[in-house]
Amino acid sequence: MYPLILQLMGLAATLWIAYLAQPGSSLFSWHPTLMALAFFVIMPNGVFAYSRSHPFYFRLPRNTKNLIHLLSEGFAVSAALVALVIMITNKDRNNAPHFTTRHGLFGIITCAVMVGASMGGFFALNTRLVKAFIPPLAMRSYHAFFGGSALYPLAMTTMVLATYSSWMVAVLPVDYMRYMIAAVAGILGVAVFVQTARRSQQK
Repeated sequence: MYPLILQLMGLAATLWIAYLAQPGSSLFSWHPTLMALAFFVIMPNGVFAYSRSHPFYFRLPRNTKNLIHLLSEGFAVSAALVALVIMITNKDRNNAPHFTTRHGLFGIITCAVMVGASMGGFFALNTRLVKAFIPPLAMRSYHAFFGGSALYPLAMTTMVLATYSSWMVAVLPVDYMRYMIAAVAGILGVAVFVQTARRSQQK
């Protein structure tokens, strides 16, 4: 049951961020909205598809879980990359420097690791393409490490740093509201890390 509760927490945080950003009101407004949607909602759904504690997914056959994971992570990566392009474009339009804050630096590192994890996922799904160089089990372990043990904690660190961005401080002048969003990021980060570690042990 706890994965569903965590997913609802992530959804609540995403809806709150979307309410603050008002997507469509400006080009920038899509950046926090899509990033929250990608990392608070869609990506955890792909990870928790394998959870034995999830009330909806635990009885599903493995192939269905794999499909849920593939589609979820694919949509999450797409949303995050679109959000990244939007931020770069918005900075260019305003003649602002790129990746000068800790949030920005962690963000671009997160996106780079995300692309690496996605490639690992592709090859883990198609091990025949790399089995001459990397054993299938090692490929799956690589994907699990970069996907859950490296990518998601990085992403949640980026989300926590986002709560100290000038935009977040401006729209949420009350500190405890920012702390609540940061807490959701921290809790999700730990939960996904633990789920990934458990799944790696089951292989």
